[in-house]
Amino acid sequence: MFKAGNVTVMVSDFDRGLEWYTKTLGLKTIYSMPPHWAEVGTEGLTIGIHGPKEGESHGSGTGQLSIGLVVEKIENTVAQLQERGISFHGPVQDTEFVKMAFFADPDGNPLYLCEVKESVSGGSCCGESAEHAKAHEAVAKPSKAAKAAKAKKPAPKAKAKSRK
Repeated sequence: MFKAGNVTVMVSDFDRGLEWYTKTLGLKTIYSMPPHWAEVGTEGLTIGIHGPKEGESHGSGTGQLSIGLVVEKIENTVAQLQERGISFHGPVQDTEFVKMAFFADPDGNPLYLCEVKESVSGGSCCGESAEHAKAHEAVAKPSKAAKAAKAKKPAPKAKAKSRK
């Protein structure tokens, strides 16, 4: 049903927002139509940057959304972003399943970095439990029937159990 999606961040200053998400945070510009719209991102994530039209105001920083970025080594990424002027809200939080670090864009919109520990299968940044991560993994894995439909092949039939 869905082809793609994005998270849209309402910013108070389009140029400042686009610069922060690309130059400071390091995402790539995918599409830009100044002064009201741009798309930035990385593999698996697109963020829409929406600047205000004349007479509008955006960027209240009320925290109605949160953008999570999965990273390989959180300490390295935190250090790189601090060198670019990003301040983090406290130290890296280290839980049983993930490590997380929280920060915000210039309008106060919350973002976080997440390193999923190797013990967690499925790569979930929820960090709730191993069972929770397995549930994410199960949803993400297509069934045999779905794989067959995608390949336009008939789904394999279940083998009948013989009764003795």
